Amino acid sequence: MPGLSGPSDYSQEPSRHPCLQINAKEPFNAEPPRSALVSSYVTPVELFFKRNHGPIPLVDDIERLCTFPYFSLAPCYHLFGYLCWGLLLGLSIRFRKADIVSI
Repeated sequence: MPGLSGPSDYSQEPSRHPCLQINAKEPFNAEPPRSALVSSYVTPVELFFKRNHGPIPLVDDIERLCTFPYFSLAPCYHLFGYLCWGLLLGLSIRFRKADIVSI
C-alpha cells in the first residue's frame, strides 16, 4: 500500500470545535474543557483530545475503504470461549455493516 501524501504546511487543516483549549497551534494539540467532558457520559467526537505530529494527510474515503468479505466469528468461539462468542455475536447483530473512516 503506498504511503499517504499530505500537505507540507498547515494551510489545509480541518476546522475544530471552538471550545477546544489549544495547547499548540502547529502541530495541533488541543483538549476539551473539563466541563464539556463531565456534561455527558459519552464524549462527542468533535470534543476528542487532538494531538497531531504534523499536517493531516488528505485522504480519499472511497480509495481507502476497507471491506472484509469473508469475515466470520466462528474462529473466535474456539479461541476465546462462549463469553467472547456471545459478545461478538451481539455486536455483529447490532452493527451489520461498518465503514472505517479516519477522523
